[in-house]
Amino acid sequence: MSSPSNGKSAVVVGAGIVGAACAHRLRTLGFDVVLVDRGAPGEACSFGNAGRIATSLVTPKAVPGLLPRIPGMLLDRRHPLKTSVAFVLRNLAWCMRFARAGAPREAARITDALHVLLSRGDAAIDRLAVATGATDVIRTDGVLYVYQDPALAEAARDSMAESDRRGTPVHYVTGDQARDVDPAIPASVTCGFHKPGERFVRSPIELTRKVAGAFTAAGGVLARDEVVRLETRAGYPPRVRCRNGSYEADKVVIAAGAWSPGLAAPPGIRILVVPERGYHAMLPHAGMELKTAVHYGDRLISMTPMTGGLRVSSGAELADVDTAPDWKRRDVVIEGARALFPDLDDSGATRWMGPRPSTPDSLPVIGAHPEHPGVLFATGHGTLGLTLSAITAEIVGDLATGRVPDFDVAPYRPDRF
Repeated sequence: MSSPSNGKSAVVVGAGIVGAACAHRLRTLGFDVVLVDRGAPGEACSFGNAGRIATSLVTPKAVPGLLPRIPGMLLDRRHPLKTSVAFVLRNLAWCMRFARAGAPREAARITDALHVLLSRGDAAIDRLAVATGATDVIRTDGVLYVYQDPALAEAARDSMAESDRRGTPVHYVTGDQARDVDPAIPASVTCGFHKPGERFVRSPIELTRKVAGAFTAAGGVLARDEVVRLETRAGYPPRVRCRNGSYEADKVVIAAGAWSPGLAAPPGIRILVVPERGYHAMLPHAGMELKTAVHYGDRLISMTPMTGGLRVSSGAELADVDTAPDWKRRDVVIEGARALFPDLDDSGATRWMGPRPSTPDSLPVIGAHPEHPGVLFATGHGTLGLTLSAITAEIVGDLATGRVPDFDVAPYRPDRF
């Protein structure tokens, strides 16, 4: 694609689940679309997530009262949160905005804005799954949050109650009731919360591949290339320069996850997105079978039954996007899972790390920058990329065609930073 076509051409940068969904949406709206990524669809951050369609997670990460607890979190080797002084100093603006997001009034505003998206997320995922032949990837077995320590469950009550108030049914359960839901839950679990309506996928990479496959089957173009620069020029369409060529289009969608800030910088666009790195271990011979997805609250570990085994995941490591993985964090994840399931078999376990794109206010970056109307952003989803992929694509489609979404998207605008 070398020139715009009467307002109906687009380049989408990033073939994770968000980018693939955006490319598919634009193609269904009649755009000539090129989807560009240096890797195959879904092979970066979208490959290794916990697989949950977590439409109940309406509270921001910077909840009131969090800041005084952060030093203790960082000193606890078992806690998912890790960072370095050097990273904090390089990203002071992000850290300061994160601190502001924890103020009660700001946290309430963010919760409202998250709810607006999440309350539409399930229906949007269903529309995308039907359109791309991916309905069989979605599992409807619910999610259990389990605790060995009742005090930790008590500490989670407020956030669970907020989810329930916002429309996602959440039921407090005793240990025996949790085992009634999923017999694999061990006797050490004393209590927890059940979200019967929350869903997960059997394979995040399979979902992304199906969306990308439907996109190409509809005439979309998938280009394997590395994007090196985004160019915007007054009076001209935006241009995406790659290692092996360049593309001009009426609309450019930046859905490159944690790599998005680097692409936004040359045109002078500042988006506060940093890598929040997560780790997983895939256990092909775990020795136990879960029916539900499980969040182990004592160690903040997610366990999801997937194609090929049990995926055990955790991590909130703030580090530069291309820094080498600290594989000790993967080992901590397995150690945490074994605290719940002592006989867990990790033979043949694989390892993975992915840099999730995290904003300080826990809200994604969706929309055009007012100074660069041809460039749309679809990034900054943090741990909610899969959950919000379809609704993000629908917003991008509306904005690209000049339609006004049926709800206020101002809280997610890229120039809010």
